[in-house]
Amino acid sequence: MIIELFGLPGSGKTYLADKIFQTQKIRLAKINNFWERYLLIILFVILHPFILGKLLTLIAAENKKDKFLLKHKLKNLLPSTIAQEQKARFMKKSLIDPGFFQFFLTIYERKITSDDLHWISKYFNRHYKILIIEADDKIRKKRMSNRDRVPRIGLGQEYVDGWFEILEHNFLIIKEYIKNNFKYEIIKNN
Repeated sequence: MIIELFGLPGSGKTYLADKIFQTQKIRLAKINNFWERYLLIILFVILHPFILGKLLTLIAAENKKDKFLLKHKLKNLLPSTIAQEQKARFMKKSLIDPGFFQFFLTIYERKITSDDLHWISKYFNRHYKILIIEADDKIRKKRMSNRDRVPRIGLGQEYVDGWFEILEHNFLIIKEYIKNNFKYEIIKNN
């Protein structure tokens, strides 16, 4: 079984992943080096070509207007996600932070509906338990400020504010989708 943490920025996913890893002895699907990452990517491509094709098509369609974000998602986010996913599938019980559901949250630069997600359960259902991490908006913002890392702040505060509004909307849509289609647990992390 793959256990994945899913939540908004600043909800405490990485902190909780570390705590779960230490207390419950669940292995963390962590990529150890460059070669391991690329070997796992190659395996994923061979074993899951249709999933990869769907993800590439979706990323291209959703990010064609912003070449910087398109390049970032294709070069950094997608390879890391699929390498961790592939490694987790080799383990009996593993923890992913971040994983595919977190990646789905970052693919879209618009507000989504549940229709945008209809294909996901076909590919990901049987192996997953999703830990939905929730935290109060003020607490999340304080955590991001304390760690001096606010996603996309380089694009300007006005952009970030609009993007967070989209992110919060999409989080609720994906959360409902998870609740209707997957094993899950909600963890309040305030």
